[in-house]
Amino acid sequence: MVVRKIAENVYYVGLDDNITEFFEGIWPLPYGVSYNTYLIEDNEVALIEPGVKKELAAKYLDELETAVSLPEIDYIIVNHNEPDHSGTLPLLYRLTKAKIIASKFGVNLIRSFYNISERVTSVGSGDSLKLGKTELKFITIPGVHWPDSMITYETNNKILFSSDVFGTFGSLRGCVFDSELDLAFYIEEAKRYFVNIIGKYAESAARALEGLKNIKIEIIAPAHGPVWKEYIDSIMNLYRNLASRVSRDKITIIYGTMYGFTEELAMYIASRLAEKGFEVEVFNGVTEHPSFTISSIWDSKVVIIGSPTYDNDAFLPILTHVIYIRSKLIKDKKYAIFGSFGWSGKGYKKIQEILAELGWKLIEPIV
Repeated sequence: MVVRKIAENVYYVGLDDNITEFFEGIWPLPYGVSYNTYLIEDNEVALIEPGVKKELAAKYLDELETAVSLPEIDYIIVNHNEPDHSGTLPLLYRLTKAKIIASKFGVNLIRSFYNISERVTSVGSGDSLKLGKTELKFITIPGVHWPDSMITYETNNKILFSSDVFGTFGSLRGCVFDSELDLAFYIEEAKRYFVNIIGKYAESAARALEGLKNIKIEIIAPAHGPVWKEYIDSIMNLYRNLASRVSRDKITIIYGTMYGFTEELAMYIASRLAEKGFEVEVFNGVTEHPSFTISSIWDSKVVIIGSPTYDNDAFLPILTHVIYIRSKLIKDKKYAIFGSFGWSGKGYKKIQEILAELGWKLIEPIV
């Protein structure tokens, strides 16, 4: 647990989670994840993002009390009600007399999730709250990636409390700011976070980013990952490109193999493409989780899929990756298929059917 001042009257209160194996029960966390909350102390005190998932709530509250006496909290700002953000809310509600601020949809979710309806106020874009000299402005961003999502902007220090937007996987290991950490690692984990968590709603994310264009931002304080200060342009540009579905001159190869034959083909294809100067990323779809393959595919121009035939159908591990591609609505790629078989070479047909739904264009022939 880390408590640290990040600006005048503003404190980071965060907790690393290196125990949870899968974020949302789906996405691997080999490097952990952080849960970030923020405390603003003025004439009145506000807590932004009400804590962590419920399994860590007691630990979080113990540490929060080292930064503030809980009865002193006047407002709890709920940017987003997903339980990894709001799991501590019922305890905070009982232990404080704070007023809860959320979007209109967020108010409904608070009632639905936690049966809390008293001391709850809804806000919309353009609404504001004064804590003294500190002013908070609210911007709703429905669909990024839940319908209740909003962003809170603190005007004095020009801090954007961005909820899941600009978030990353990866615990912070006692650090807080981007300048204290390995930038390349967190940019890559920010990309994986975007594709896995927000990607399906890329168009909503693009609209939200467009709405931030005229706001002066000196610090981005997300709900997961580093506080962005020195490298704001890096995370902004990454999110803009991802939300706009910008593709690079890159080829992603995913293959599955039972006895090595399809793997031999994959390695041959990859080596020949590399010889010709192409950037190539290769994934064994049996051992690699789709979280990583779809992150690579998101900004690739071409995807090459290798599948042996299994039970007269596509190889199940590869079909799983293709289903993940569909679930995140990764659209309009060029792709090729290769594979191996003994007596029936029909392993590609289901793959073709799914990718056709997404507007993918097949590069023939199938090998």
